Amino acid sequence: MSADVTIAVRILDNEYQVRCPADQLEELRASAGEVDQRMRQVRDEGKVAGMQQVAIMAALNIAHDAMKLRRQLDGAEQALGGLGERLQTAIDAHRGA
Repeated sequence: MSADVTIAVRILDNEYQVRCPADQLEELRASAGEVDQRMRQVRDEGKVAGMQQVAIMAALNIAHDAMKLRRQLDGAEQALGGLGERLQTAIDAHRGA
């Protein structure tokens, strides 16, 4: 288990001190970059006013993307499961021949 470290991340020109395990620093930096980019995108579209609304809209967009990816992953897992069953059936048939 790695020790926790504290790093500074910048999101919309604000700096935040965030603590995380040392072996997860790159993921944290990437996540902070994604949040910053999404919040800038929402802010620059100019359809919402106020930082709280920008943060909420960015969070909703990120959550929506995560849900789409989960559905795609579930579909891929089901497809792979079906292929595995077909492969096992073919192997069993070949062994029995």
